[in-house]
Amino acid sequence: MPLDGRVLLAVVAALFLALGAGIAAGSLLPGDEAVSRRQEALVRRLEEDLAGLLDRVQSLERVLARAHQEAQADAPLAQAAVKALAAGRLAGLSVALLQVGDGPDARPLLETLEAAGAEACIWATLDQRWFQGRAAAAAPPVPGSGAAREGGGRLWPEGGPAEAARALARALAGAEGGAEILSGLERRGLVRLAARPALPVQAVVLLLGRAEPDAPALFLRPFLREARAQGLAVVAAEACWTPASLLPACLAEGVPTVAHVDLASGRLCLVAAVGEGRGQYGLVAPSRPLPAWAREPVSGGGGGR
Repeated sequence: MPLDGRVLLAVVAALFLALGAGIAAGSLLPGDEAVSRRQEALVRRLEEDLAGLLDRVQSLERVLARAHQEAQADAPLAQAAVKALAAGRLAGLSVALLQVGDGPDARPLLETLEAAGAEACIWATLDQRWFQGRAAAAAPPVPGSGAAREGGGRLWPEGGPAEAARALARALAGAEGGAEILSGLERRGLVRLAARPALPVQAVVLLLGRAEPDAPALFLRPFLREARAQGLAVVAAEACWTPASLLPACLAEGVPTVAHVDLASGRLCLVAAVGEGRGQYGLVAPSRPLPAWAREPVSGGGGGR
């Protein structure tokens, strides 16, 4: 995860304070004047070293702040370049974007998919309780969600979180009653839809964020296996420095992955992964370079996939 200057400062200060306390305690023990002078000199040197380290930490914080400001200033230009490079690469492909856990802003990703020509982009967010194991299984429905009128007030459909994940995959693939399945999950407060979806979809992008340790067992594995059985193409993606990455669980299921979709290069890789249905891009080995079309200079509108 990114270096936090305040954490570094706290660690360094704690070390020096502990050492200084030890020296101070030693100075209280009987000894000659020469030993006392050496101890005082050592304390002064430690204080000077600590002051120097504090200056370095503050300088590093200023550098990081400038880098963040520059990245923010370049973001609109980078997104415009991504749209130009990705144009038409996913023409005619219907895609659903599912946000799993607390993750990055999904809007640049949606803009990229739409610029690439993807149709009927669905943006849905899964509720955190999906990943919280037994505690969530016993949780009451979301107030006002309507779940109390279904299934005797149970939060989960019969079969629990894993079966609900499989049902979601079937619904997105266009199985009979898919719209009703989505509506039922939404009434329970387990899925929040940004717009009413047009089913079926051909591909699903899982935008992974910070989720509970049970997420692979309660959602990812059952969803991914059912999606494969239903013929859905799935790509898993997450931002740089996502804590407790869920990408390894997706890699284990043979799913294409992109590890840095908060960056312009990562969004280009996502378009390539969705279009080709394969590849592992970014920080999770094995990695693949950008496809050839993404390295070409921009010369106008895009072509086919």
